[in-house]
Amino acid sequence: MLSAPRVGQGVQVWYGPHTREAMPWHGKAGTVVVSGRGRPRNHLVRIDGQQVIVPAGNLRTPTGNQTKHTKGTPHGDDAGAGDG
Repeated sequence: MLSAPRVGQGVQVWYGPHTREAMPWHGKAGTVVVSGRGRPRNHLVRIDGQQVIVPAGNLRTPTGNQTKHTKGTPHGDDAGAGDG
């Protein structure tokens, strides 16, 4: 979780398992445009050419796969999928 991202920093929007279905930006990567300072601690992030306000607790460092974990199991991985 990133609570104090810097302007220009790459971030990924990340919501908890119970909220992510309703959040269209979950799993998307973007760039911090404005880092909020006071309460409420929200940040302005540019994602796919749009500016989105995201709570600080819902930002993390980006991973290689930007859309992974958006659907499927609650943890987004292939839990239980084995070799046979």
